[in-house]
Amino acid sequence: MKRLATLFSIVLVIILIVTVVVTGKFAFSENNINDKHINHNQTHSQGTQYLPTVDGSKDPSLIPDVDAQEILFKFLSSANSNDKYLEQRKRSFLTKAGFNDGEIAAITYFAHEYKRLIDPLDAQVESVKMQYWPNPGADVKIQLRELQKQKETIIANSVLSPLKTRLNANNQAEKFNRLIASELKRKTKGFAPELPKKISKLGSYFSKFFSVSAQAFGCDTYVYIYTDTWVDYSDGMVYCNNYYSAPYDNCGHQYTLSFTMDNQTNPYLSLWGGDRTGLIQTFVDVGGYCPIASQSFPAGNNYSEATVGDYIEVGSVNISNNNITSTNQTSTVTINYSYTASAAGKTFRYTPGCAEVSGITCGASGTVTVSPSTVQTPSCCSGNVVLTYSWGGSSTGTFKPYCVFESGLFLSVLGSPKSVTGGTINVN
Repeated sequence: MKRLATLFSIVLVIILIVTVVVTGKFAFSENNINDKHINHNQTHSQGTQYLPTVDGSKDPSLIPDVDAQEILFKFLSSANSNDKYLEQRKRSFLTKAGFNDGEIAAITYFAHEYKRLIDPLDAQVESVKMQYWPNPGADVKIQLRELQKQKETIIANSVLSPLKTRLNANNQAEKFNRLIASELKRKTKGFAPELPKKISKLGSYFSKFFSVSAQAFGCDTYVYIYTDTWVDYSDGMVYCNNYYSAPYDNCGHQYTLSFTMDNQTNPYLSLWGGDRTGLIQTFVDVGGYCPIASQSFPAGNNYSEATVGDYIEVGSVNISNNNITSTNQTSTVTINYSYTASAAGKTFRYTPGCAEVSGITCGASGTVTVSPSTVQTPSCCSGNVVLTYSWGGSSTGTFKPYCVFESGLFLSVLGSPKSVTGGTINVN
């Protein structure tokens, strides 16, 4: 009886060994997929939040520099004909980080250098995966790791180094470092999704314990997901950015990003002509697809938000008379404005003025004067500003009326620049 029990144990051990070997070596060749690049979009409900492996909001140093840099350059070099505010959104993003026009131009130039240099590597990686998946050998994984190192070297030496040299000329390189640390890393979460598993035919007779990972160990499965939502009152817009970064040697996984901002799928929301205040939320999901196991899986998600405060919208400009033809004749300019309902009782300021075009001067000592001529503080929140322009001299020429609007406490003015300029008025 004892010998029978021993024999039975030996048989079980042999079955276990064979199951693991057969499963690990052959199980995945029986499900070769014809379309290696099917779009497997894995979207999760807003209530489902996956715990990140690393969270940049808690410790930004845990987010690798290269992933944060790649996310930034991907965004700034992106092109999308369906995103009509993309270039405006890029400028808004860099402006809120404190960069001026010259610095924005330099950063944008090197972002496009990143794309020019990295696109060939991306194409090479895509070719490798098309050729060898779903049965890559160890040499293929080594090749992808080498390509990943090449990408990191290009970013460091051919993009970041000359960019920081350019910014250092104006002592702005540190500002760029803060952009990576504060704007990118703090708003990024890293996930290491569990590798999809598959059960061999033999193992299925016993237990799921016999299932094995669809890839051999050594792949880098990390996915870094970034999202940011912000309000730009100068543009009169709410924007969001949503990107992910994954290494080349990622086991052949394919990723698809989806998001909603304020329950719609555009990365922008206009505040013009509306009364939208309060919390704006963005939910981002990244779904993965494993071409070896032929399985979709949740890669991770992220969340960002911004609050729209009270604001006044400065609207159309109406000029009653575009031609002043005799002494002391006037031209009345009416500037309309509207408000958000919650802004009632607040105030904003405006300063009237006159922009010289040709032949005349503006102001108290000039030939064209405006009334009122000082800063005004009308009550919120709907009405119009009436400016009266008078010509009291003998000169002729043209000028443009303008009015600069400024926000009061907890109140913003939509529009960039925060001024309104009327059409040309002729003085004859």
